[in-house]
Amino acid sequence: MIIAAVDPGRTIGLARVDTLTREAVAAQWTDPLHVFAVLLQWKALGPGLDVLIVEDYVGGGVQSSDGLYTTKLVGFFEYAGRRANLPVLMRVQQKRFAGLSKAKEHHYPVHATDALAHCYAHIRRERL
Repeated sequence: MIIAAVDPGRTIGLARVDTLTREAVAAQWTDPLHVFAVLLQWKALGPGLDVLIVEDYVGGGVQSSDGLYTTKLVGFFEYAGRRANLPVLMRVQQKRFAGLSKAKEHHYPVHATDALAHCYAHIRRERL
């Protein structure tokens, strides 16, 4: 099973874990179209993607420009993922904490690590 995750924001984290080989890759970019292009490349490779986890942004009260931008990116990745026939799971930030310590072992930059943590938390939650 191939699990991918996106941590949207001004800097976007992207990660992928193969549950069979345990191979993990993660990176971060600022261009959402580039991130989505990478997702589409991953979908086209070998077994494709079995699930795409998008970190949902829960904001309250007055939003900063960063918060508003993040909210828009969440919608973009959810919509674009569904249009590309990817099974999308929305997860709040707190759901990644179960996989954070394992993700930190890879020493990726912070947003890439956060996306990877979502992958590992899903693996743990689903006992994969």
